[in-house]
Amino acid sequence: MPSGVSPRFPNPQRREKEKGMATPKEMDVVRRAYELWQQAGEPSGKDDEFYHQAKKELQEAVDRENQPRRE
Repeated sequence: MPSGVSPRFPNPQRREKEKGMATPKEMDVVRRAYELWQQAGEPSGKDDEFYHQAKKELQEAVDRENQPRRE
């Protein structure tokens, strides 16, 4: 993102913590969103899109890690 621009990322973790769900760490989501934004050529006005994509990717990884192991 351009220097001095603060992305408008939502903070849904409080609601999810109240439900007792395992969630990715917010900083991990923000870092991943930044990576996705850079890979896309740093377009403006798509902060939410990259945030939600990052959140989805990392949540899927957390869910896989927390699935009961089948033996």
